Amino acid sequence: MQCNQPIHPALAGLLQFEEQRLGLPIEVVKKPLYNLSPSPPFRPVIEVRIHTGTRPETFPVLLVDELLEITAPVHVTTEAREVGFTDNTGQFCPLAGITDNRVAIHFDLDEVFHSGNVIRKPTNGTVPTGNPGNKVADLVCSQAFASALGNVRRYDWKRETQEFITCVLAARQKTVDEWSQAYRQNERSLEEKSFDIQQLARKNGELRQRIRTHNQLTRKRVERKAREDHSGLVKLLGRGLGSIEVDGGVLRAVTAAIEIFWCGVTYEMGRYIISVPLGEGRLTIKPQDGNEVEGYPHPHVASDGAPCLGNIGATVAQLLGEGEHFQLVTTLLEFLRSY
Repeated sequence: MQCNQPIHPALAGLLQFEEQRLGLPIEVVKKPLYNLSPSPPFRPVIEVRIHTGTRPETFPVLLVDELLEITAPVHVTTEAREVGFTDNTGQFCPLAGITDNRVAIHFDLDEVFHSGNVIRKPTNGTVPTGNPGNKVADLVCSQAFASALGNVRRYDWKRETQEFITCVLAARQKTVDEWSQAYRQNERSLEEKSFDIQQLARKNGELRQRIRTHNQLTRKRVERKAREDHSGLVKLLGRGLGSIEVDGGVLRAVTAAIEIFWCGVTYEMGRYIISVPLGEGRLTIKPQDGNEVEGYPHPHVASDGAPCLGNIGATVAQLLGEGEHFQLVTTLLEFLRSY
């Protein structure tokens, strides 16, 4: 479980339990809900957004055996689906909203675990037991996480896989089109010139063989390899990568926060954008969070995004040339963590 701010140990333990039970990473963000940017590209994680930052308000939460009067910052969002409780009048009172894999909790749930912020009123004549924070969190999470988990499982990964395959094939087809154009130009040269006919004919023979091999064998191999690479990249989401997308024939992989351990000290480097050309192009690594030291975003990366690969340069060049995109991204993740 990841969280951008410290949270109450009881809440942290509950969320860690839910993470293991659901089999998905849980990321917690504590900020004012009205001030949060839109969600990043869809990932197989459950993102919990807890509202903070506004003046505390007092509001009721009706449980099975008691009525809680909670004082905490409140901000109600407009989400695709809401979860909450039904009061004594039959009116539904929302506590959180769910959109895709995002759970937006309308109040500072962390504050509920501090007893001074909750007044407990029994409803059945017995003295309530247990931490009210656990009861409220269970009321919210039991409904919200089930809905978010269903959204993650229904997400159309097959469509994204097909889009990735299409982009890889399009990049390869562009190369094949360039071969075809060179072939046609050489054919015209053969008709117009007699000089160096033998050399042109030999080059055309190679181009014909490349085109024939691609159409008969390579295309299917490239499609199968692209499908495998995309599956591998998806498995890295939430476990090294924050997001992946393909745009203009370039695979952009945004890393999770990178840490470098050196001489007993852990250095927080932030996130990086790894841009891998699917065809011709230049490999770059640039900071996502704008972190730089003396103009350098990383000890092994220049200010223009060019990585200084050192003894893995030959390996990276080979992986890039052979289209081993998953293995290349995995290698670069280890490279960014090293010094």
